[in-house]
Amino acid sequence: MELIPVFILFLLASYISFYIPGNIIVQFLLKDPQQEDSWILSWCIGLAFFMLGNYLFSWINLPNLYLIAILGGILFAVWQRKKIQFFPKGKWNMWILAIIIVGSVVYTSFSATAGVITKSGEQFGGLNALDGIMHIAYIKSQILYFPPRHPEAANMLLRGYHYFYDFLLSRFSIFFHFSPEDLYFRFFPFLMSLLYGSSFYILIKKITKNELSQRFVLFFIFFGEGLAYFLHLIKSDFNPLTAQSIDLIFDPSMIVASALFAVSLAILPLVKKSIRYSLVVSLLIGILTQTKVYVGITAASILFLFVLYKGISATWKERGLLFVTLGLSGLLTIVTFFPNNLHAGALIFAPFNLYNQFMQQNFFAKLHWGELLAIYQTHHNILRLTQMVIEAAGLYWVINLGIRLVAIKEVYKVFSKEFWKSDYNFFLFFGILITFLIPSFFLQSPSPFDVMQFTWITILFLNIPAGVVLGNLIQKTNLMVKSLIILLLLILFLPYFFYLENLYLFSKGILLLSTEQLAVFQTVANTVPSSSYYVTLPDGSTSYTPQRKLVGDLLWSYVPVTTALTGKSTYFERNITPDKSLTNTNEQRIKRMFLLSYAIEQCDMKSIMRQLAIIHSKYLITYYPQICIATSSALLQKKETSTYSFYQFR
Repeated sequence: MELIPVFILFLLASYISFYIPGNIIVQFLLKDPQQEDSWILSWCIGLAFFMLGNYLFSWINLPNLYLIAILGGILFAVWQRKKIQFFPKGKWNMWILAIIIVGSVVYTSFSATAGVITKSGEQFGGLNALDGIMHIAYIKSQILYFPPRHPEAANMLLRGYHYFYDFLLSRFSIFFHFSPEDLYFRFFPFLMSLLYGSSFYILIKKITKNELSQRFVLFFIFFGEGLAYFLHLIKSDFNPLTAQSIDLIFDPSMIVASALFAVSLAILPLVKKSIRYSLVVSLLIGILTQTKVYVGITAASILFLFVLYKGISATWKERGLLFVTLGLSGLLTIVTFFPNNLHAGALIFAPFNLYNQFMQQNFFAKLHWGELLAIYQTHHNILRLTQMVIEAAGLYWVINLGIRLVAIKEVYKVFSKEFWKSDYNFFLFFGILITFLIPSFFLQSPSPFDVMQFTWITILFLNIPAGVVLGNLIQKTNLMVKSLIILLLLILFLPYFFYLENLYLFSKGILLLSTEQLAVFQTVANTVPSSSYYVTLPDGSTSYTPQRKLVGDLLWSYVPVTTALTGKSTYFERNITPDKSLTNTNEQRIKRMFLLSYAIEQCDMKSIMRQLAIIHSKYLITYYPQICIATSSALLQKKETSTYSFYQFR
């Protein structure tokens, strides 16, 4: 129960860090949002302001300066207390509130069991446990270093990665001393899920006044699933190659970015009225690319198209405000994203590769998709190839969307003038189109299939017309039809929900580190200076010799357990963030690791010390006790277990 008071302190810290500064901006800059919208806008704007402000202060090497800004915000809020909205006001829909709260609790439950200390040790269970270990390593690394470095490749800058979510948690840990594990697996998932649901509620209200439709949309963005679960029952290795709504907590940065994106779209049409809205929208969109690059690209594209579309018929003043918004958001994108991502990756034209890979998995083996595709390509049979692409794409989206395909009912409206009178219809149309076209025609370098994360956004957008259609349909039908539709939704969604809860919330953990192993990691954390790093000897189950061919991704199939648990960097461990600029460095470090491994196998202490001197480290972690090292006079300290062992040399 110790977690409850800590969580209450976390909520208080979040309130003064995000909400108070955000509400000052809302009350003195925006002035006229509805009261319930003001509460949600304050949290989202304050969150964005926190990330950007800390980012700028970190560049001038004054990370703690933002604490003064927080204190100043509190004092200003107290001074202007009559103008500040300290508590939520307005009329709140209880059904909407219930869906958001339940959805947030469910999302949090999927990761809540990770990073928990038990009598047996520390367990990592839950939907994003293994991926979360990587993020814990990045959070702890950013507590020590800025600009961010690879924790698994000491002294190498972290490039080719949108790191703002990890950066956000690292600043929160620095300021308020919460553990990164609590922040990543429990506290922030709950808070971000609340903002995710609330932000979409603001956007949905702009699109439909039908409260039943609003409820359905929110239900879909939290619990909406396709048909993949039922195919998974038929064959357990079936892969839909996308993430459904309930799976998004696997990547909490997507939740954060989606929340800020939804809020920015909700107020984007207002930028034509005042520079005040232009500044706020620029802040929200400008940091999105570094928060989640796929959301950022989508938001920037929609903003660019909207400025062109509205600029044609706008007045000179409105046109100026539109271009100011575009320019400011572009400037913030350049300032936040480009320093660690320029030339680190690109889109590669590879039409329909996503669907080809989808069809070539074992589930569809009897269709002989790969063989037929090769035959038609050899004979340049364009008609058959076109037919195959249409079939594959259709099957892919039918499986992934499921009942959300009812959104097709609204497609005809795209051809009416009335449809284009709504700015929000414009956002939905191009949001769906952009996120559908990019993964359909491109791969991402250097991590090819990450580009399919665009389809997560496609599904998020399609939740809105699907919910609107179902809400309108149920409102017009009799009780029997309403009951059948609700029963169908329960059949489609509840089994998967119970499956995930049983798999993650009640699991014993994917990875369990014993108390002995944790003691080793604690020794490393207490011994290795922040300015130094240790060496992690590769797994002894593989024989390494200098004659072996170097493979750049040899160690990439693991997660960086030691860096996550120690909070210190290692010379080279398991770099799972691809970055083509590190290829040569990786090969050099892997070669050095081979030489060190070989020296240890030969019990050659002179060679061991020589390799450590070249590496510039006096600290070594091995996966098994090393008798040769343990008895050496060069040893200063050791901490051994049957698995991990730590050695410090003189």
